[in-house]
Amino acid sequence: MSIKTMVKKQVQIHKPRRVPTPRSLVPCPKCRGHFTGAIGINRFYCAECCCEFTVGETNLLFDLTEGGLVIQIAG
Repeated sequence: MSIKTMVKKQVQIHKPRRVPTPRSLVPCPKCRGHFTGAIGINRFYCAECCCEFTVGETNLLFDLTEGGLVIQIAG
């Protein structure tokens, strides 16, 4: 086995993997961001603008206050 073949095999073994980003298929209706996560059935949370929203027959948008209250702002 030649040195070029050994180096080529070593590079293939130690090839860095691409780390997936935390993205959702549901964009935020407020900021159009994709860093959303599910917090319930058809209910999502956007990490970019800190709002909650629902997806389904009725699309609702909620805002979180400093005290932790959820207030409906659209829908």
